[in-house]
Amino acid sequence: MKICKIIAQKSLQFDDCVIDLTYPESHPKAGEPLEKVCFIGPNGTGKTRILELITQFFAGQSYGFQKNTVGDFSIQYKNNEEVLILKKIDRGIFEPETYFQNDFLVFIPENLYADFIWNTEKQRQPAYLSKDERGFAFPAVYDAQYNVPNATLNESKYFFEKKGNYFKMEEKGISEFWSALILLIEKRKAEYLAYQNENENLTIKQAKENFNANNPSILEKIAVLWNKILAPLNLYFDVENAQTPIQLLDNLLVYIKTLDTNKNVPFHLLSAGIQNFIFKMGYLKAIHFYNTDKNSLVLIDEPEDSLHPRFLYGIVDLYKEITGGEKSQLFVATHSEVVAAQFEPYERVILDFDPDKFGTVKAHRGISPKGQNASDVLMNDFGTKFYQHDDAEKAHREFIRLQRTIRSTTDENTKKELLDKARELAFRYKFPVFEKNDKL
Repeated sequence: MKICKIIAQKSLQFDDCVIDLTYPESHPKAGEPLEKVCFIGPNGTGKTRILELITQFFAGQSYGFQKNTVGDFSIQYKNNEEVLILKKIDRGIFEPETYFQNDFLVFIPENLYADFIWNTEKQRQPAYLSKDERGFAFPAVYDAQYNVPNATLNESKYFFEKKGNYFKMEEKGISEFWSALILLIEKRKAEYLAYQNENENLTIKQAKENFNANNPSILEKIAVLWNKILAPLNLYFDVENAQTPIQLLDNLLVYIKTLDTNKNVPFHLLSAGIQNFIFKMGYLKAIHFYNTDKNSLVLIDEPEDSLHPRFLYGIVDLYKEITGGEKSQLFVATHSEVVAAQFEPYERVILDFDPDKFGTVKAHRGISPKGQNASDVLMNDFGTKFYQHDDAEKAHREFIRLQRTIRSTTDENTKKELLDKARELAFRYKFPVFEKNDKL
């Protein structure tokens, strides 16, 4: 299932907004739903709200709309080659009653853990003291005894049954992710025992080799994913020494360690940005691990949250790879020009306030080509100035003044002095270079 169009009429900040989410006429897939969509725009233009409304539609009526939501919000989507329309009317009543039943829906809000981890007032149970000698508050989402996310074999047994096809990664998402890992590990153990029984003629070594060749380990897959992120930080995910649960109250014990000293690094002492990053990626990988037949609709709010820009390059392709490639549809809301530049201009939806209708929002497609440098994306799609600070603006005006003065100056010594000043500004601020032989 993929969304083709969103229509918002008299709904919050949207007066009469139609967002086309199909490939343009010039594209080989013209008229087909986009595989990935990026919402950008100033704060308050409704990027997050659109993701929430999409979630509310396809998570089912029980999830519900806010009572103060008014107006008409419609979604047109394509499922099994048939175009259908979901429409909300009169405070949460759907027409027709069609819900997201056969595919995966995943919603990952922004800023999952930073406030939750360090602000004990938001925790649902008292924080423990860390064994770490620095005495940080140990967040309740982690197991105080073993320094891993809170989960048990017993809690994980019905993870997918309880979640169904709708996954919202909230504050408890770390524990849910850990439960999913435990469940997938237990599932693989059962599959291995069944394989051994069906192939009694094989030696234990042969059975293990044959089984491993066709049945990947979720921990090893997570390690490949995480280690790309952790390696520059001198860290790795130590799956070789993982202790899997045996009793119902046992937890999965597997740790992040330093590459040089092999010392455990407690999860809760990783930076908020890295925790957000690895657990988002791990969560998506776990719930999609056996998702070979289902399509996936994935909505991610501000994937750049607390991350250095170098971690953002290629992040969109990574999300698509994890969530099913062409089978999935990815929606991202972002304030990052690095993330936005990873989308084609027709995949970007720019939301902005309508100057002709105070308080309402309009939408149009992006401008800068995919992969364009950050400055151009900021100017063309985010609508910012070329120079982001008054110092640079003043320097550019001075640079232009020097150019004009040099052209009208006849004294060679004065011209050389002005030329040196202009060169210095050009070098410092990367202004356009002079013509050959410095003739201005």
